[in-house]
Amino acid sequence: MSNEVSSENRESGKKTLVLALIAGMCGNAMLSWLTISEVTFSIFPLIALVLSVQALYQEYLRNPIPEDFPMVA
Repeated sequence: MSNEVSSENRESGKKTLVLALIAGMCGNAMLSWLTISEVTFSIFPLIALVLSVQALYQEYLRNPIPEDFPMVA
């Protein structure tokens, strides 16, 4: 049973990291569009940013961070 819980937490952690990476890259693309005149606007980073943040929020609701989890390593 502990192996199942550990495996589920590991998969959840990987999913959270990938979604955070996607959200960060999309946020970077949006900030580049706002600040650099050579970068043209594309709707795809905005759509991906909204979807990844929504998926991160849903993942947080399903598996909240335990209170004893250290936030800073």
